[in-house]
This record gives sequence, C-alpha cells and structure tokens, in this order.
Amino acid sequence: MAKITRLLIVFEDEMAGGSQPRFINLPAMQRAVRPERLAEILEDLVFACQDVVAGDDGRPPAPAGLRRVK
Repeated sequence: MAKITRLLIVFEDEMAGGSQPRFINLPAMQRAVRPERLAEILEDLVFACQDVVAGDDGRPPAPAGLRRVK
C-alpha cells in the first residue's frame, strides 16, 4: 500500500472574510488530530492520489501554484 509522507494544506476560512490563508503540514495535523481520524483522512488521500496517478496522461502537470479548490 502507498503511504502519504508529506502533506501541505492551504486553509482559508471563508467565514472570517478575507482572512489570510493558513498552511497546515502533516506534522501539525499529526499533533492536532485524533490518530484514528487522521489515519482515515490519510487513507482516503492515498486512494485519491492513486486515482490521479492512474489517470496521468503523460502531459506535464499544470504550473505549481495555489489555486482554489471548490
């Protein structure tokens, strides 16, 4: 099975109205989230990553940058 080794999430609270984005990494999540809940999240991400890799058409990825995910 694959394993998530690094994770960076950009979080922006829409309710805070114009708040600055917060960057949350895997070590911060490991300290803050219940271990069983984090394990579920990481397992879901592994499957999502495997789907992305399986659907790779060989084209280079879009330029790296931050973009909104809806």
